[in-house]
Amino acid sequence: MKIVRHPYHASINPGAAKPGSLWHFVVRVDGSTEVIAHEEASSKEDACCAAMLELVRLQRKNGKPAIKSSELRRA
Repeated sequence: MKIVRHPYHASINPGAAKPGSLWHFVVRVDGSTEVIAHEEASSKEDACCAAMLELVRLQRKNGKPAIKSSELRRA
């Protein structure tokens, strides 16, 4: 799975193909192989949430709006 928040993107992947394995995410700048952030989580959902929080933190750190109201979706 991949989450894109320009200029960053996070890849979320399972750590191993066995039950109970950890999930991890890696954040990079678009077009770069340098890892900006990496973290492990116990579930795919937790890894996705942690990745999104990291992407928002990076965007705020660089003075860019994290999420526009037009990007929010209602369930």
